[in-house]
Order: sequence, then structure tokens, then C-alpha cells
Amino acid sequence: MKKIIDENGRLFGRISVIDIGVLILAVVLVAAFAAKDDTTPIAVIAAPMQDVSYTVAITNMPQGRLESLHEGDTLYDSETKYALGKVACVEAEACTTSILKSDGTYVMAPVEGRYNVTVHVDAKAMVDERQNIYINRTNQIAVGLSLSLYTKSALFGGVITEIG
Repeated sequence: MKKIIDENGRLFGRISVIDIGVLILAVVLVAAFAAKDDTTPIAVIAAPMQDVSYTVAITNMPQGRLESLHEGDTLYDSETKYALGKVACVEAEACTTSILKSDGTYVMAPVEGRYNVTVHVDAKAMVDERQNIYINRTNQIAVGLSLSLYTKSALFGGVITEIG
């Protein structure tokens, strides 16, 4: 009876086992290439940039950080380090918290040295066909998105409350 693999490593004395492995690899690569997704991307890199403004709400900001946040400052994302626009306007109001009184009721009381801040930001953005907004073609923004932000002199976190 004839051996399946001979002393030269050939299958039935005719074809090499290495040749079979290469052939299988080639078939897998051709199948993967044929099955790849050929749909066009949603965001076109050459899409024109549009002016976008959005609002970031910051709660319980210390007075020192508020004083270091100025109109005209460039706003950066702490995670990606990309610019997210320029601060157009900063609005602040006294921060309040609920306090339990001895009679079991709650009252709102101001927190000294803390502020709730609204920052209006102007930026250049690309809007794709699904109306997703990408600031400088890199960072996607949306209402409700929490961001960790910084300027040249302030570090803070906030939530996007409005895009206009």
C-alpha cells in the first residue's frame, strides 16, 4: 500500500504539503477580498466645512477656573487633544444645591465660590449625510455628549446641551 505522505513531504507522491497550504491561503485571501464592503463612505473627506455653534454646560465650577475661562480661548478635547472651536461667550450663575432642613423639607441654597457655567463655542465642522457633526473632521459632537475639555489655562468637564 502506498503512503499518504512520502519521505519528500509530498501528498501521494505528487504535491507538496506546503503547496497545499499556500493554495488554501490564496483561496482565503481571494474570498476575503471578494466579501469586503464596497459601499462608499458616509463622510467625504473633501466635504466643505460649515460654521457651527454649540453650547456646553458646566456644573459646580470653582471660581478660579471660571476666572481663567475667557472669550476667544481655543477649546481642546482632553482625550484627542484636537481643537473643538473658540469660546464665543461665557455665562455664569451661582451654583445651588438642595439642603435637607430639620423639618424634613428641602431648600435650594447657593454654594459659595461655585458656579454653573454655560459656554458658547464657535467651530468649523463637517456635516455628513446622516447629519452627524464632526468638528475639524475629527471629533463627532452631539447633544448630551459629555466632554473633558481644556483651554490654555483651564481644565473642566461639561455636557453639550445645544447645537445650532
